[in-house]
Amino acid sequence: GQWDEEICHKNDIPLPSITVKYMTSRWGSCTPSKAHISMSLRLMHYPIQSAEYVLLHEYVHFLVPNHSKRLYQTVKKYMPEYQEYDSYLK
Repeated sequence: GQWDEEICHKNDIPLPSITVKYMTSRWGSCTPSKAHISMSLRLMHYPIQSAEYVLLHEYVHFLVPNHSKRLYQTVKKYMPEYQEYDSYLK
């Protein structure tokens, strides 16, 4: 997908495996050391852009491992309108 090229290939990061599962406390999670992303099945009840935002957020964790200002600046670089899609998930 788009993030495979923009984030992984351009930064020499292995492509992640992605699983979708029922998650109650999070929308997504990632394990950079195992190149793995999990996405919540509950996202299917929200606009597709919200799921795309969560996926991007998890991909960006391969570049920025924490929830610092830099993480959100990087997300914004790839998806300037991310806050709108995140707001549906609050």
